[in-house]
Amino acid sequence: MKRILIVCHDINSYKKVLQKGITVAQEMNVGSTVLFIHETELFNFFSKEEIFEKSRVTKQIREYLRELDAEDTALLVEEGASVDWVTQELARERNTLLIMDYLGSLTVDILKHVSVNSLVLKEYTKNYTQALITTESTQPANCLQVTKSFTKSISLYMDSLLVPVPIVPTPMIDITGDMVNTELYEQMLAENKEQFQNFCEKEGIDCSFGSYDDVLSLNIIAATKEKGADLLVLIPTDTTSILYGALSDILEKATTDTLLCFE
Repeated sequence: MKRILIVCHDINSYKKVLQKGITVAQEMNVGSTVLFIHETELFNFFSKEEIFEKSRVTKQIREYLRELDAEDTALLVEEGASVDWVTQELARERNTLLIMDYLGSLTVDILKHVSVNSLVLKEYTKNYTQALITTESTQPANCLQVTKSFTKSISLYMDSLLVPVPIVPTPMIDITGDMVNTELYEQMLAENKEQFQNFCEKEGIDCSFGSYDDVLSLNIIAATKEKGADLLVLIPTDTTSILYGALSDILEKATTDTLLCFE
């Protein structure tokens, strides 16, 4: 990781985002860039009686960066679509950690247009004590190391709902839909569980494989609470996977900071 991109939108609460982002950058000894984005609809919601003045916002943020002993941090204050500005800035240097606060669909929209590790802030926890990694990969070696840069106490969780259900076409022409290949599915579950547990044993890390309910997001939140985690880490196999598809629902329900990590 070469730098951290800290994205914020609300002039009334940007300090919490900056404080967390700068702290992470200083602890990891990497450079940082602050990107404040003025989106008219959002800004009017946050500050209904204030008019956006780029020079005023720039001065205000720069003063706070000096308070954080981060006056050398690059600062960009822009107007327009967040997705466009974030993707444009990330294109300059791909090996970047993105840090931003949670703003519902806007945050999800940004995440779905980028492919970098991203920390979404909800609790703005200063120091994480316990992380729960929810993974689709049975051997998430890279993201495990990334998580260790945030906290050393880590548990791994793989939900059975993350194993794709194999289907076979129905033999009847007049019947629509598919049938589950039960035998193959049980075999896939067993193989994934074995590979996952072998990885955990090799790494000496607590792990669990199973399912709480039929709703993936509820299972992940339940596992997070059960482990007492203050950092949730999501490791989807790619942007078309089951876990990635549940990202919006998970972020909405999560009560902890959440790290999206790619292997």
